[in-house]
Amino acid sequence: MAGAEPSHRTTGQQQRSLAGLDDFLESVSEDRYRHSLQDLFAAFADIPGMTIYWGTSGCSLRVQLPGRSPLSIGWFFPPGLTGWMGLKDATFGWYEDVNGLGLNDRARQQLGRYRDRLMALPGAVTPKPASINGAAFAPDVVIAIAPLLGELVREAAVGLVDSLSV
Repeated sequence: MAGAEPSHRTTGQQQRSLAGLDDFLESVSEDRYRHSLQDLFAAFADIPGMTIYWGTSGCSLRVQLPGRSPLSIGWFFPPGLTGWMGLKDATFGWYEDVNGLGLNDRARQQLGRYRDRLMALPGAVTPKPASINGAAFAPDVVIAIAPLLGELVREAAVGLVDSLSV
């Protein structure tokens, strides 16, 4: 599927996926960051069509889009840990490979607004690799702007679903 996240196979013993938010939060030692993450994930739980996919060390925020597979619009990994595609801490945006996403113009515009609004936030850093379109944030920045991040994720998720539902 165009724009789908590449699969990665583990060699040797298969790694266990996180059981959920509690497992993830146990790996965050800094209290203020852990509490900010709890608040953010509570906000994500209220977004229609949003699911959280728990991996072996972190998670992705996925929006169920009409007529296609879910699209990840954010990733979280514990501080000090490098996760999928070399991402760290909190990254918001989407993964796009050379095949593109196969979305209509309205959905593409919605994603562009999402990226632009993320990059306008204080502390936003362009994520590496270049196939991630969005912004990365260190834990101290997430603490400072968590409510804004929650609002932007909600707007992006609802806007994407709406743009494909016409």
